[in-house]
Amino acid sequence: MRVVRTLINTFKLNTNSLLLDPFNGSGTATHEASLMGIKSVGIDVTPMGIVLSELKNDLLFIKEQKLNFTTKELQDILEAIENRNWQHANPTIHKLMLAIYFDTADAFVRTSRYDRKGKIGLFIEKLNYIKDCYKKTMKIKDKY
Repeated sequence: MRVVRTLINTFKLNTNSLLLDPFNGSGTATHEASLMGIKSVGIDVTPMGIVLSELKNDLLFIKEQKLNFTTKELQDILEAIENRNWQHANPTIHKLMLAIYFDTADAFVRTSRYDRKGKIGLFIEKLNYIKDCYKKTMKIKDKY
């Protein structure tokens, strides 16, 4: 974010440059470069990092209604993921739901404070947070 942008500016990278991040993680450097019109390549060995880095860019180009699901649909998605049957025609939605699921499962392993919400409650809360961030990002995108 701000640090990455500062480094990109410090090294005077521009639209003729190519940024290589050999430890891309969740793709912050490549995402920032992309927003600045700079070509970039990110490499990482962590599958979840790759999914997250792809989502950072891909979510900017998805229609908002694609993020709307009923509670029943979300329950079905969660169950399908847990049964290793989750499929979706849209690869961005497919990756998004997997990322939310793994974040939800990780939260339950780390602390018991989410027990009251339950797994489905936290899954829905995390999707709603992403939808809220998406809406804010789209407002900024439309403005500029």
